[in-house]
Amino acid sequence: MSVTQVNSISCYEELREQLLQQKRDARIFIMGPTGTGKSTLGNRLGVDLDSTHRSLDELYWGPDWIPLPEEEFMTNLSNVLEQDRWILDGNYNQVQPLIFPHATCLIWLNYRFWTNFNQLLKRTVRRIRTQEKLYADNRESYRKAFFSRDSILLWLWTSYPKLQARYRPIFDTPEQYADQLLIELKEPAQARNR
Repeated sequence: MSVTQVNSISCYEELREQLLQQKRDARIFIMGPTGTGKSTLGNRLGVDLDSTHRSLDELYWGPDWIPLPEEEFMTNLSNVLEQDRWILDGNYNQVQPLIFPHATCLIWLNYRFWTNFNQLLKRTVRRIRTQEKLYADNRESYRKAFFSRDSILLWLWTSYPKLQARYRPIFDTPEQYADQLLIELKEPAQARNR
Protein backbone atom coordinates (compact mmCIF):
# COMPACT_ATOMS: atom_id res chain seq x y z
CA MET A 1 0.00 0.00 0.00
CA SER A 2 1.26 3.51 -0.67
CA VAL A 3 0.59 6.96 0.67
CA THR A 4 -2.77 8.32 -0.39
CA GLN A 5 -2.02 11.30 -2.58
CA VAL A 6 -2.79 14.62 -0.91
CA ASN A 7 -4.75 15.85 -3.93
CA SER A 8 -6.91 12.71 -3.96
CA ILE A 9 -8.76 13.80 -0.82
CA SER A 10 -10.44 17.19 -1.00
CA CYS A 11 -12.90 16.99 1.89
CA TYR A 12 -14.05 14.98 4.90
CA GLU A 13 -16.55 12.92 2.90
CA GLU A 14 -13.77 11.64 0.64
CA LEU A 15 -11.58 10.85 3.63
CA ARG A 16 -14.42 8.92 5.27
CA GLU A 17 -15.05 6.97 2.05
CA GLN A 18 -11.36 6.13 1.76
CA LEU A 19 -11.44 4.71 5.29
CA LEU A 20 -14.69 2.82 4.72
CA GLN A 21 -13.05 1.05 1.77
CA GLN A 22 -10.70 -0.70 4.20
CA LYS A 23 -12.18 -4.17 4.41
CA ARG A 24 -11.20 -4.77 8.02
CA ASP A 25 -11.73 -3.25 11.40
CA ALA A 26 -10.13 0.17 11.38
CA ARG A 27 -7.54 1.09 13.96
CA ILE A 28 -6.68 4.66 13.08
CA PHE A 29 -3.93 6.80 14.56
CA ILE A 30 -4.19 10.55 13.86
CA MET A 31 -1.05 12.60 14.38
CA GLY A 32 -0.02 16.21 13.87
CA PRO A 33 0.94 19.27 15.85
CA THR A 34 -1.16 20.62 18.68
CA GLY A 35 -4.18 22.55 17.44
CA THR A 36 -4.49 20.91 14.02
CA GLY A 37 -7.84 19.34 14.83
CA LYS A 38 -6.77 15.76 15.55
CA SER A 39 -9.42 15.24 18.22
CA THR A 40 -12.12 16.96 16.19
CA LEU A 41 -11.37 14.67 13.25
CA GLY A 42 -11.12 11.65 15.55
CA ASN A 43 -14.53 12.38 17.10
CA ARG A 44 -16.20 12.70 13.68
CA LEU A 45 -14.59 9.54 12.36
CA GLY A 46 -15.52 7.70 15.55
CA VAL A 47 -19.19 8.47 14.99
CA ASP A 48 -19.13 7.77 11.24
CA LEU A 49 -17.10 4.56 11.51
CA ASP A 50 -18.83 3.35 14.69
CA SER A 51 -15.51 3.24 16.50
CA THR A 52 -14.19 4.35 19.88
CA HIS A 53 -12.17 7.58 19.74
CA ARG A 54 -9.66 8.42 22.45
CA SER A 55 -7.03 11.12 22.69
CA LEU A 56 -3.63 10.35 24.17
CA ASP A 57 -4.04 13.58 26.16
CA GLU A 58 -7.18 12.13 27.74
CA LEU A 59 -5.26 8.98 28.70
CA TYR A 60 -2.26 10.94 30.01
CA TRP A 61 -3.44 13.96 31.99
CA GLY A 62 -4.78 13.99 35.52
CA PRO A 63 -6.29 16.91 37.47
CA ASP A 64 -4.38 20.23 37.57
CA TRP A 65 -2.46 19.24 34.43
CA ILE A 66 -0.44 16.69 36.38
CA PRO A 67 0.48 13.63 34.30
CA LEU A 68 -0.92 10.34 35.52
CA PRO A 69 1.63 7.82 36.79
CA GLU A 70 3.30 6.12 33.82
CA GLU A 71 1.87 2.73 34.74
CA GLU A 72 -1.66 4.13 34.71
CA PHE A 73 -1.09 5.87 31.37
CA MET A 74 0.27 2.65 29.84
CA THR A 75 -2.69 0.66 31.21
CA ASN A 76 -5.10 3.21 29.73
CA LEU A 77 -3.36 2.93 26.36
CA SER A 78 -3.23 -0.88 26.45
CA ASN A 79 -6.98 -1.01 27.12
CA VAL A 80 -7.58 0.93 23.90
CA LEU A 81 -5.08 -1.03 21.79
CA GLU A 82 -6.67 -4.34 22.82
CA GLN A 83 -9.96 -3.36 21.17
CA ASP A 84 -10.75 -4.50 17.62
CA ARG A 85 -11.63 -1.00 16.44
CA TRP A 86 -10.31 2.32 17.68
CA ILE A 87 -9.25 5.81 16.74
CA LEU A 88 -6.42 7.42 18.69
CA ASP A 89 -4.90 10.86 18.30
CA GLY A 90 -1.78 12.43 19.73
CA ASN A 91 1.98 12.79 19.45
CA TYR A 92 3.45 11.05 22.46
CA ASN A 93 6.78 9.91 21.06
CA GLN A 94 7.36 7.34 23.81
CA VAL A 95 4.24 5.32 22.95
CA GLN A 96 4.13 5.60 19.16
CA PRO A 97 6.24 2.44 18.77
CA LEU A 98 3.46 0.62 20.67
CA ILE A 99 0.67 2.17 18.62
CA PHE A 100 2.05 1.95 15.07
CA PRO A 101 2.13 -1.88 14.80
CA HIS A 102 -1.54 -2.07 15.86
CA ALA A 103 -2.76 0.68 13.52
CA THR A 104 -4.32 -0.12 10.15
CA CYS A 105 -4.20 3.55 9.14
CA LEU A 106 -1.96 6.51 9.97
CA ILE A 107 -3.34 9.99 9.26
CA TRP A 108 -0.94 12.94 9.40
CA LEU A 109 -2.46 16.41 9.65
CA ASN A 110 0.49 18.22 8.10
CA TYR A 111 -0.63 21.84 7.82
CA ARG A 112 1.65 24.84 7.31
CA PHE A 113 2.93 26.31 10.57
CA TRP A 114 0.97 29.59 10.39
CA THR A 115 -2.24 27.80 9.44
CA ASN A 116 -1.72 25.59 12.47
CA PHE A 117 -0.80 28.53 14.72
CA ASN A 118 -3.91 30.52 13.75
CA GLN A 119 -6.17 27.51 14.44
CA LEU A 120 -4.51 26.93 17.81
CA LEU A 121 -4.76 30.59 18.81
CA LYS A 122 -8.50 30.69 18.00
CA ARG A 123 -9.12 27.40 19.83
CA THR A 124 -7.16 28.55 22.89
CA VAL A 125 -8.99 31.88 23.16
CA ARG A 126 -12.37 30.11 22.71
CA ARG A 127 -11.54 27.56 25.40
CA ILE A 128 -10.44 30.27 27.81
CA ARG A 129 -13.58 32.36 27.20
CA THR A 130 -15.97 29.44 27.55
CA GLN A 131 -13.98 27.76 30.33
CA GLU A 132 -14.40 24.52 28.40
CA LYS A 133 -13.57 21.49 30.52
CA LEU A 134 -10.82 19.35 29.08
CA TYR A 135 -9.28 16.11 30.29
CA ALA A 136 -9.73 15.47 34.02
CA ASP A 137 -11.69 18.74 34.29
CA ASN A 138 -8.62 20.80 33.35
CA ARG A 139 -9.10 24.20 31.72
CA GLU A 140 -6.92 26.54 29.75
CA SER A 141 -6.15 30.00 31.15
CA TYR A 142 -4.78 33.30 29.80
CA ARG A 143 -1.86 33.09 32.19
CA LYS A 144 -0.88 29.61 31.13
CA ALA A 145 -1.52 30.22 27.42
CA PHE A 146 0.23 33.59 27.07
CA PHE A 147 2.47 34.16 30.09
CA SER A 148 3.94 30.78 30.96
CA ARG A 149 6.80 28.58 29.83
CA ASP A 150 4.11 25.87 29.63
CA SER A 151 2.21 27.86 26.99
CA ILE A 152 0.50 25.68 24.40
CA LEU A 153 1.39 28.32 21.78
CA LEU A 154 5.06 28.09 22.73
CA TRP A 155 4.74 24.30 22.67
CA LEU A 156 3.58 24.46 19.05
CA TRP A 157 6.49 26.74 18.17
CA THR A 158 9.07 24.34 19.63
CA SER A 159 7.46 21.01 18.74
CA TYR A 160 6.40 21.74 15.14
CA PRO A 161 9.85 21.19 13.52
CA LYS A 162 10.45 18.08 15.62
CA LEU A 163 7.17 16.54 14.48
CA GLN A 164 8.00 17.37 10.87
CA ALA A 165 11.32 15.57 11.27
CA ARG A 166 9.61 12.57 12.91
CA TYR A 167 6.70 12.11 10.48
CA ARG A 168 8.17 13.17 7.13
CA PRO A 169 10.31 9.98 6.81
CA ILE A 170 7.24 7.78 7.43
CA PHE A 171 5.37 9.34 4.54
CA ASP A 172 8.45 9.56 2.30
CA THR A 173 9.21 5.84 2.68
CA PRO A 174 5.78 4.17 2.84
CA GLU A 175 7.23 0.73 2.08
CA GLN A 176 8.07 0.47 5.80
CA TYR A 177 4.32 0.61 6.46
CA ALA A 178 3.12 -1.62 3.63
CA ASP A 179 0.26 -3.10 5.69
CA GLN A 180 -1.14 0.29 6.66
CA LEU A 181 -3.02 2.99 4.84
CA LEU A 182 -1.07 6.25 5.08
CA ILE A 183 -2.98 9.49 4.58
CA GLU A 184 -1.33 12.90 4.65
CA LEU A 185 -3.61 15.94 4.74
CA LYS A 186 -1.98 19.30 3.98
CA GLU A 187 -4.95 21.66 4.29
CA PRO A 188 -7.72 21.91 6.94
CA ALA A 189 -10.29 21.81 4.13
CA GLN A 190 -9.36 18.17 3.54
CA ALA A 191 -10.78 17.30 6.97
CA ARG A 192 -13.94 19.41 6.64
CA ASN A 193 -17.26 19.00 4.84
CA ARG A 194 -17.55 20.21 1.25
